[in-house]
Amino acid sequence: MPTTRMPEDDRRQASDEVLIVRVAEGDVSAFEVLVTRWQDRIVAYAWRMLGDRHAAEDVTQQTFANILRRAGSFGHRAKFATYLYRAAHNLCLNERRRRMRHPAASLETARARDGDRDMPLTAALPADTPDPANEAGDAERNERIRRAVAEMPAMYRQVVILRVFEQMPFARISQIAATNENTIKSRFRYALEHLAGVLEERP
Repeated sequence: MPTTRMPEDDRRQASDEVLIVRVAEGDVSAFEVLVTRWQDRIVAYAWRMLGDRHAAEDVTQQTFANILRRAGSFGHRAKFATYLYRAAHNLCLNERRRRMRHPAASLETARARDGDRDMPLTAALPADTPDPANEAGDAERNERIRRAVAEMPAMYRQVVILRVFEQMPFARISQIAATNENTIKSRFRYALEHLAGVLEERP
């Protein structure tokens, strides 16, 4: 185990993969940097998966606790971000199973990042996809979309969140989901078609 902490400048400039190796060697300061870099994004991801801020914070805390405990098993098999999101996603699935008896949470409060600006899901869909929410002022339609995403099976919801909110390439999403890229693209296409279908329905 290292007897000294990494110099602060080195910690700030080090890659996630270098930092997790330092964590495995016992450098707590490296772990603090990883938490600072990733905590907000994992909370946001878990919030969108679960629809519950408090549950998202609990999942995030458990995710980093697991990362700390299992740092020695990282072994550079994947990028740290992939490793981290997969750990968070598995905990979200566990939490969703635990709450199966309860109605799916609404995404009324879910927001997407656009630089320093927040925007609703319906405004965040990429312009080159069949956006089912072009009528941004239609509150009824927007509510139907939010409800539809909240009620999607987790594997479809995961792809929508990572692609739309996190702007991840399909290749990275496939690593997180541990499935091939074509399957991920099919899931995303299905999710968008489902959202479009929601808008075609009449009350």
